[in-house]
Amino acid sequence: MKKISLLLLVMTILISCQKKNTIEVIAEGVPDHTKVEIFTHPIGIKDKKVLVTGEVLNGKVTLENPFTELDEAYLDVKNSKYKINGIFFIGEAGNIKITYIKDNINNNSFGGTENNKKFQEFITERGVVYENINKYYSENKQRLEKAEEEDDIKTINEIESQLDKYTEENNQILRKYESDNKNNSFGMFTLCQMIGMEEFSIEECKKLFAEFSPELKQTIIGKKTENRLNKYIEKKESEVVLKIGDKLPEFKALDPNGKEVTLASFLKGKKIVLIDIWASWCAPCRKENPNIVENYKKYHDKGLDILGYSIDQKKELWLTAIEKDNLTWTHVSNLMSWDDPIIKNYGIKAVPASYLVDNKGTILGINLRRSGLGKKLEEVLEKK
Repeated sequence: MKKISLLLLVMTILISCQKKNTIEVIAEGVPDHTKVEIFTHPIGIKDKKVLVTGEVLNGKVTLENPFTELDEAYLDVKNSKYKINGIFFIGEAGNIKITYIKDNINNNSFGGTENNKKFQEFITERGVVYENINKYYSENKQRLEKAEEEDDIKTINEIESQLDKYTEENNQILRKYESDNKNNSFGMFTLCQMIGMEEFSIEECKKLFAEFSPELKQTIIGKKTENRLNKYIEKKESEVVLKIGDKLPEFKALDPNGKEVTLASFLKGKKIVLIDIWASWCAPCRKENPNIVENYKKYHDKGLDILGYSIDQKKELWLTAIEKDNLTWTHVSNLMSWDDPIIKNYGIKAVPASYLVDNKGTILGINLRRSGLGKKLEEVLEKK
């Protein structure tokens, strides 16, 4: 009887060990003693929270799994060839398996637990779309550049329309996984990613979140999703959206000699003004500059003036770009990059950004490019 009891005890211990939660990392091409860590980003904490650490031996490391329910998780492989902020995976109870390939991180794989298997399927499907986008863009890059140089709107629209189709295809994958997992944590996880992309409307995100059960909303991923949704709503509500007919908000910045220039002071005595927000490091800005120069030469004597507002950080780079691109109009900058107040006050998400205004600051045109700028200037100045 004692032998049977002892055997049962040993079997119980072995079964317990087999069921113990682990995170097994196969680290291909990673040297021995390389440090790894698992971390998360809890709500309300600015820095990451490291949950468990270890080191690679013989190409692998097995870590104790700290997760008891689904959460966004990251694996960080220290001293890796690529400086990345963690490999994204699903943190959850069970035996998670991750394959990390040092020289081909795009082929990392995930499995072992139910939701990591779903996650692998999810990223594989999206990966096909991304490959198609990259292939299409690569095959049409020169064609697009030529179309932009020649102001071939038909070709530009054709290429951009196809890229939009790929984006929508990716969005449909997200919607599918969210819909197919409406009653579980993976569906909530998918919605959390959708909100983070900020490509879906607030109304759609709110509707989808409302469809989940109260129990799921109280889980870690449920609370993160709600927190992300609230921040998304707050951000959108605080964004400035300028439109034609609005008054352009006031600003102040310094010219190259350190003299303060405001919008109000610059508009005095002017007829039509183009406020061009750009930067020396911005390739699309520099590409558009010859078109602005051409229009300035053509319409300056008819009443056009330009104020170049740079969001550079380094004065020497800003001034060199002005000289090199032959931008002979007035220029200002606070040398604050994206921290410049004009970014928030104007709701600017990318540069170049431009606003054509009259002498009262009323917006007549926004982000006019290529032939669109010349056509608008001709239309406006003929009326004047």
